[in-house]
Amino acid sequence: MNNIKKVIPKIVGFGLNTLSRWSPEKAGEIAFDIFCTPRAGRIGEADQFFLSKADGQNELKTPYGFTKVYEWNPDAAQSVLLLHGWESNTARWEPLMRSLQAMRHRIIGIDAPAHGASDGNRFNMIKYAEAIHAAVNCYQPDYIIGHSLGAATLSYYLAHYSFSNIHKIVLMGAPSELSIMMQGGFSRSLGLSDRTLTGLFNFFEKQFDRPVAYFSSAEFCKSIDIPALLIHDKNDDVVAADSSMAMHQNLSDSELWLTKGLGHSLQDASVFQKIVTFLHNA
Repeated sequence: MNNIKKVIPKIVGFGLNTLSRWSPEKAGEIAFDIFCTPRAGRIGEADQFFLSKADGQNELKTPYGFTKVYEWNPDAAQSVLLLHGWESNTARWEPLMRSLQAMRHRIIGIDAPAHGASDGNRFNMIKYAEAIHAAVNCYQPDYIIGHSLGAATLSYYLAHYSFSNIHKIVLMGAPSELSIMMQGGFSRSLGLSDRTLTGLFNFFEKQFDRPVAYFSSAEFCKSIDIPALLIHDKNDDVVAADSSMAMHQNLSDSELWLTKGLGHSLQDASVFQKIVTFLHNA
């Protein structure tokens, strides 16, 4: 089964590379569509059991559809907004929520576009940022915690949108460069040729009127002045710790905590305690 999972992307990549000989534009368009389509992250049975226990549920409208919102401890004084990463959903925060609820925080979790119970079947950072903006406007969170692509999108949001009341942020396992994500894991998994990859980059720029290189969390961090805690595992095999190091260097007020042996998920009691301590320290 594992061999099949490895072979299928290569077959798709071979087809794209063949197509790019005649139409690199079309090959780039199809590659972009694949890149933006999550294969997982919808609500499973275990997720549903946990999420059904939320104190409240809501749907917020964005220019790209609706965003699913879950809420716990609605009467608490201070609120935390949680942003999950690629092919995940709000249920991934269950272990951390136990620590946050013990500290009597109001907790708001949103499902990213094309994830969880939110609308759509294609994801991009622009859509996720709009979902974050809708949640920030509605709930006015004091703190925001993002994991992986949720953390990267948070950096984009903070650099491009107007907001108030956000006192601290936590960025966990954040990727810095979208170009590396495309050229790295995605391109390698499909075995894309240089011609196909160029077609992908060109199509991306036409879609967003900006080159892929523009989407750099490290660059976005230069305009963020909110106190930040960055957490990254030294052995993260999904996103290299160099990403958080670069972001830390460009933030005006940040702490970088490197763990060891926790992987990309960072689901560990020591991480949860570090976050709670950071949020409550003056």
